[in-house]
Amino acid sequence: MRVALVGDHYYPDVDGAPHYAFELSLQLAKLGTETVVITHKHRGQPEEEEIAAVKIKPLKGLALNSQHSARTSR
Repeated sequence: MRVALVGDHYYPDVDGAPHYAFELSLQLAKLGTETVVITHKHRGQPEEEEIAAVKIKPLKGLALNSQHSARTSR
């Protein structure tokens, strides 16, 4: 089975949502699921990473700063 997790909040962001998404992706990979995470790209982050069999594909795009967002701007 293949799973794609898509969202703004993922490694290297910190807080509850990124931590939850990171742990979820690791557990899915442990179960043998081909797991890919698609998220926004941080400055200096490689085009693609792999952590514990989880492929991370950061994409360039516009990340809006919001007063309701727990993420800090980079």
